[in-house]
Amino acid sequence: MRVTPLRTQTAGRGSGFRAIRVSGPTSALNPFLMVDHFWMSEPTFPAHPHAGFAAITYMFEDAQTGFLNRDSNGDSMIIGPGDLHGTVAGRGMIHEETPIDAGRVAHGLQIFLNLPESLQAEPGYAIHANRADLPVIQTGDVKILLVFGEAFGMTGPARLPTTASLAIVTFDAAGTFELAADDVSTFMLVIDGVVRAEGVEAVAGTALTIDRRDRMRLEGTGHARLALFSGLPLDQPVVMRGPLAMASEAALLDAERRYAAGLFGWINSDEDADS
Repeated sequence: MRVTPLRTQTAGRGSGFRAIRVSGPTSALNPFLMVDHFWMSEPTFPAHPHAGFAAITYMFEDAQTGFLNRDSNGDSMIIGPGDLHGTVAGRGMIHEETPIDAGRVAHGLQIFLNLPESLQAEPGYAIHANRADLPVIQTGDVKILLVFGEAFGMTGPARLPTTASLAIVTFDAAGTFELAADDVSTFMLVIDGVVRAEGVEAVAGTALTIDRRDRMRLEGTGHARLALFSGLPLDQPVVMRGPLAMASEAALLDAERRYAAGLFGWINSDEDADS
């Protein structure tokens, strides 16, 4: 079969956060570790550590509010509707994301993208791209917006240290487009509506892996929207506990020790966000 269902589950914390989570198996998502399609309306996650991967937030254009993102390197940035922000954690960082307007819904994707083992020991840093800088093409009733990476003849402004891409594909009517044959690993998450992949129907909240050894047609049935993830798999183990993911148990234990010792740094509560 050229498309295969992926496991998704609902996640939540209190009344201010809910998500549809694509979490594995990691071999099917590689180089991605996890994706949350989330809705957040109040502060939910206090400042917390990451190590070994990039935590990337894409805020959908229909979000009612954005995030204030801060990290232990001193970066402080607003992630507005349509914006992209990433914390490339490397050997370890602290970050937090808080809705700007309490009670209004921040709607987006939180993506955990694995890093090559050699980069898991490097210092962390932040990446950011504003809505206006993300490239887009329109072909008939299909719009393709490239959030990051290289795909569909476009290159995103935020370059990650792992070969991976994310495109948001919107069908305004019953449009179709074809994925070219490629060696990359690909999966999709339906955000709105119903999408057909080679005759397999996927409703909102459904995720499918896509075999791209041949060309493949995707079709929207009326208005529909999907997130299309592609990347070159990393040939390395994944050892993950909570918000830390390294390529070996020894490296993970070392990250846990450094975090406990305060070596991931801290967030200054007096920082002001850039606009």
